[in-house]
Amino acid sequence: MRQPGVAVLSASYDPGWTATVNGRPQPIRMVAPALVAVDVPAGTDHVVFRYHGYGDYPALLSLSGLTLAMAAVGPACAGYARRRRDSERA
Repeated sequence: MRQPGVAVLSASYDPGWTATVNGRPQPIRMVAPALVAVDVPAGTDHVVFRYHGYGDYPALLSLSGLTLAMAAVGPACAGYARRRRDSERA
């Protein structure tokens, strides 16, 4: 007779992890910061872990930060260029 158990995956816990056991969704739990687990009933044949990340979210944050930095520094650079040009004319 088979006993129920736990399937453990060595991967950092993140809400993007999902799992199916014999084709049915199962809740994921964090065993340790670097271990993801799912309960497995007796007689299980197939366990699948999938990760669905945030897509382009980090890239959008980087682009937003770059845009804000340019907006903050741009006027200061323009003022410096104007003062330099005016001092060369004098």
